[in-house]
Amino acid sequence: MEWSDVRVFLAVARGGSLRSAARALAVSQPTVGRRLQALEASLGLPLFERGRDGHRLTSAGAELLPAAEAMATAAGDLNRKRHGLTDDATGSVRLSVSEWVSLFLADRLAALRRDLPGIDVEITISERTSSLARYDADIAVRHGLPVTGDFITAKIGYMASAVYGAGDYVARHPAATGEARFESCDWIAFSEAQAHYDTERWLADRLGGRPVAARLSRTDLIRDAVAAGAGLGILPCYFGDADHRMVRVGAPIDELLADYWLIVHRDLARLPWVRQVADRIKREFRVREARLMGRRAG
Repeated sequence: MEWSDVRVFLAVARGGSLRSAARALAVSQPTVGRRLQALEASLGLPLFERGRDGHRLTSAGAELLPAAEAMATAAGDLNRKRHGLTDDATGSVRLSVSEWVSLFLADRLAALRRDLPGIDVEITISERTSSLARYDADIAVRHGLPVTGDFITAKIGYMASAVYGAGDYVARHPAATGEARFESCDWIAFSEAQAHYDTERWLADRLGGRPVAARLSRTDLIRDAVAAGAGLGILPCYFGDADHRMVRVGAPIDELLADYWLIVHRDLARLPWVRQVADRIKREFRVREARLMGRRAG
């Protein structure tokens, strides 16, 4: 039994689907399917029931899950101890972040690699702080703090969001700049599966049941649709302000200000490459916050 196959089993069990597991592991969905089939063949047991709504553990899979979790913990312990015994100043750092933070940090990867040579950074998208406790990531950036686990945490700032529209769309729809926008303008929103997002609840309350023009599953797709003139949309300010195709039609929305925390395992925080990446993330948030405050003051 290979540890890489066990990692796939855990990712499918946690995410409930091959697609979710592929995203968490940063591999293709067919790769996840092949590795899972290989593991089931080696064990001679079906681990999941396949359905239209995803993958559910069989009784055998549920029985094996605690052992797989223990294997993941042991692998994490071994990896951390190995790092602690080396004087090598280079290493890899796995980040677990929300979608908005992933877009924010992805824009800064080139500068990070230039300033921190020898450090490889892997970014995965997740809202689950619990994944950090299973050593699936070295650093997490989250809205809130973990309930359990031995972590070092630091509040690093917040993400602001506002309403944006393409310049020509706003010019053709003067109502876009005021409260009448909710009755008179087209809107681009997240998909129904993301209706629990704070931004979606905020928008739904103001639309009062009025249908939106389009629903999309990713922030970058919403940005492109808004920039193309399909309607107004709510975007993180760091994302919308940087796009010359759009204009902000209001101040950052106070109700949607989201505090962010940097979370690191206590026993990983002493590793120089983990500490350097954590410090760099803190710095990027400080710079972004200073720019936003400057724009609000102006």
